Amino acid sequence: PYRTWDDFLDEVEGTGRRLVVFDEFQFLLTPRSGLAGRLKDRWDRKWRQTGPSIVVCGSSVGMMQQLTQGKAGPLFGRLTADAHIRPMGYAAIREFYPKLTEEERIARYGVFGGTPFYHSLALSGTLEQAVRRTLLQEYPPLLDEPGQVLRTELRSPARASSILAALGAGRRNLHELETKVGVRSGGLNWYLPVLEEDLDLIRPDLPVDERRKMTRYAITDPFFEFYYRFIAPNRAAIEARQGDRVWQMIQEGLDSYLGRVFERVVREVLTLAQGRSLQGSKFEYEALGPWWDRSGNEVDVVAVAGKEIWAGEVKWSSSPVDIGMVAELLRKTPMLEQRFHRGVRPMVIARKGCTAEAETLLRERHGMALSLKDLSDILDRISP
Repeated sequence: PYRTWDDFLDEVEGTGRRLVVFDEFQFLLTPRSGLAGRLKDRWDRKWRQTGPSIVVCGSSVGMMQQLTQGKAGPLFGRLTADAHIRPMGYAAIREFYPKLTEEERIARYGVFGGTPFYHSLALSGTLEQAVRRTLLQEYPPLLDEPGQVLRTELRSPARASSILAALGAGRRNLHELETKVGVRSGGLNWYLPVLEEDLDLIRPDLPVDERRKMTRYAITDPFFEFYYRFIAPNRAAIEARQGDRVWQMIQEGLDSYLGRVFERVVREVLTLAQGRSLQGSKFEYEALGPWWDRSGNEVDVVAVAGKEIWAGEVKWSSSPVDIGMVAELLRKTPMLEQRFHRGVRPMVIARKGCTAEAETLLRERHGMALSLKDLSDILDRISP
């Protein structure tokens, strides 16, 4: 125990420690502590040249930015490195659940996202038991989590919460968001950059050919997407102890929701597979992402390479993709050839794979079919 921060810092200096880590730094900055000013003073006088190395961690993005990036902040201009720790991707989260099937792992990721703490509350039992325990029962630990994050970072979180609710309800482009939130054109110009750049809660999605006028927005982490799709609209019912009814609603919409999560997972796996062999073909690309046009044509994932592109449909359906679905993908290939001036190779990535006829048609067009088992094998090979 130390009586003052000066006592602690004196011991650090006296014992020659080379590394000091302050976790949740914002909670240490009480009005009386003066810790940030004391660190600034010691850093400027001596520690910049002689050490120790100081690592300052904090979950309040806004507070940490004020301390380190604001010109009036006590640590402004003193950073030697600045790391923004983002949620884990699916490849890391799946390792939390070694005994589950790949489908079950994707469902856990789709509900609890990329934050390890959320998964620490969901490791045991079925998905239903985990959701009930963390979000639907009396006094659930994660029921107010998104609201707490917004209140910590923003003085007036209501508008930001409305934007996230609109995204959870499926509104993606700027006009749809403005209409759903109830503001005039340009009314979200301040909030969207804050949610994207400062808080990393949303991201802009562009077609892979980067036509910015066709930007869509999406919630960055699956937990927040799940929350604003299923939990936030039913908050009153949960607080009225109607968790059974809310779980029934979640069940009815979960498969559709996981289809979008699966698209996210597929893009991550293909990113990790860059330069590797997929079914005998070396998978390399210059750009990877979805594609859409103003006529409503969409392709879930497009990988643009030097002389060709891969055009892929991602399906979470409970039955194999049939020849009709492949034919629909092939209908879009002339549009992609015209847009990118390259040949197109079709790809289908499906939870249950493809029928024999569909696979034959894909091979005839020099394409490939990947099942969930194929993705699982890829991740197992890539994982350390």
